[in-house]
Amino acid sequence: MSWGPDLWDSYNTVVEHVAKGTTELVDVYGKFVKEKAELEKEYAKGLRKLIAKYEPKKIKKKKENEESSENSGFRIFLVETGYQAGQHELLAEHLSKVVVKEIHTKSEEFHKTVKENSKHAQQEKEQLDSSYFSLEKMKLKYQNTFHDWKDSERNYEIADRDGTISRNEIMKMKIHTQAKLKLFEDSKVKYIEQLGSTNVEQREYFYCRLPGLVSSLQDVDRER
Repeated sequence: MSWGPDLWDSYNTVVEHVAKGTTELVDVYGKFVKEKAELEKEYAKGLRKLIAKYEPKKIKKKKENEESSENSGFRIFLVETGYQAGQHELLAEHLSKVVVKEIHTKSEEFHKTVKENSKHAQQEKEQLDSSYFSLEKMKLKYQNTFHDWKDSERNYEIADRDGTISRNEIMKMKIHTQAKLKLFEDSKVKYIEQLGSTNVEQREYFYCRLPGLVSSLQDVDRER
């Protein structure tokens, strides 16, 4: 499943999931590896003690081949056990000095990536909200200028039919009405432009930018 197209509307849930997994990387797996390294170290130490305890004592011999085949075989077995102890010591060192460090480093990298992703998502949301705000502002101005123009037009028509108002005054009302019409037409153009801009912004946000951010979180989750 691709998170971007399928979980774009669950961004916060996705962030929480990835952040939790990133924290568990240290709290669970990091601790496990650290404790395993200690166990490997203690096991190797126990093997060393066991070897020292059961190693046949060196006795003075008149000839080098005086040691019994039984002791000789047991000594070889102890040497092999010593190799095993060495392997556990190497594993313990690798786990504690390399793997644990890598887990902590990766966890920090993932936390940083998730934090930057969240910050970017917030910026994208703020940008979309700003576009919505501008659209609402333009819409309100468009509605207001329309009503102002219609009111001015109605007053002009009434005055023009009245017959008691001077032609000079009627001309002023006509010019005023034309000015209101111009304001309305200008606001209408700006409203249509903002509507188109907001639609593009909304489409890019929901179909490109937000899914892209969610897909980036999926990449972090996969790498983790």
